[in-house]
Amino acid sequence: MEQCRILIWNSSEDEIIRVRIEPHGYNEEKLTEGKNLFNEVSQLAQIQEKEHAEQYAATKAFNEKWFNLEDETKDLLEICRHVFDNNHLAEEKLKLHAKRKRKYADWWQQSRFFYDALLANPSFIAELSAFAYTTETIQERRDLLDEINHLREIREQEKGDAQQATKNKDAGFEELKEWCDVLRDLVKILFKNDPQYLEKLGIFVRS
Repeated sequence: MEQCRILIWNSSEDEIIRVRIEPHGYNEEKLTEGKNLFNEVSQLAQIQEKEHAEQYAATKAFNEKWFNLEDETKDLLEICRHVFDNNHLAEEKLKLHAKRKRKYADWWQQSRFFYDALLANPSFIAELSAFAYTTETIQERRDLLDEINHLREIREQEKGDAQQATKNKDAGFEELKEWCDVLRDLVKILFKNDPQYLEKLGIFVRS
């Protein structure tokens, strides 16, 4: 981006360069076109940066809630296995010995079933009171599952926005690069014997 800026602006602001390239179609209007294109790509790059920051924040919020509840659910499961060690009804209704899921969608469904089963059986929660669990705390965790799912939806939306912003910036930069490549090839010919002007345009010249 910086090389494009140097090429365009110095072509416009240096009188000797401007006079020499003007007969080849690079008048004020053409150079303004390049400046506008550069500014558009700069704005797209800012949008991309913003969208990626929002994606990062959304991912962090989702992961923190998910991982925290995952750990809390594991702890509660261990307590339930201890409390209901000889309670076959509780073991069956709560699926205490089912293999625990790792993939998010499967984990969410399994966790929802677990908390819904507890809420549907108040006597189970009563037996957990010695470990400071109440209907309210179980309901809070069940509600948190819905919140986590919403955070996942937000993360996916932000991910899509960030990907689109990257595509837009990349497409804009490709157009800018092509515009600058044409001008760069021209000035290399026009100033092949004046390396100081090429260097002013950001073009490296071997000594």
